[in-house]
Amino acid sequence: MSITCNGTSDIQCMNSLNGNGDFTVSDGRMPKLGSLEYLLKATNIVTSGITRISINNIIELITPLKTGNFKSIKGKFSLHNGIAKNIEIFSKGNDLNLYLSGTYNIENSIAQMEVYGTLSNNLTSVFGKLKNLSLNTLLNTIPFLNNSEQSPEIEAKIKKIPRDENFSISRIFAAEINGDINGLNYVKSFKWVK
Repeated sequence: MSITCNGTSDIQCMNSLNGNGDFTVSDGRMPKLGSLEYLLKATNIVTSGITRISINNIIELITPLKTGNFKSIKGKFSLHNGIAKNIEIFSKGNDLNLYLSGTYNIENSIAQMEVYGTLSNNLTSVFGKLKNLSLNTLLNTIPFLNNSEQSPEIEAKIKKIPRDENFSISRIFAAEINGDINGLNYVKSFKWVK
């Protein structure tokens, strides 16, 4: 990282951060933006008639899979006046691969990001028949992107999701993040792409 700031207090310094950086990490955990259970708490799912009990059932089934764990994660960003811009993060895991892009305000923890991901077939194959049926039924209640939302830009972002020949894709999703990622209501939408 190459970062500079000007100021005599922590707040002044945070608001004047400038620079850029990149990173690579192996075998870790991204507990919020990188976990399917957090992304499924999206506003559009909760307000679309899917009951909170159904959402909680999905989350209860998925949580033991530890989708927030990753094998590798790499990314890059630039900083201008305390705001991380041009963020691109690429994450590979056993059951979840992600591509994230957007901005993040360091001072107030407000993120405006898009998350594109692929779920592995392992996600449903680890369960018994009854739980697998319940999970698929609940997952099928989540809406798909409509034709007007699909575009060449979205296809280009989907192509940036890390690939692994041992990773058999079950589903592809898109999520919109807008808010304080330390709060509760930062996931605005979660939809299946394919």
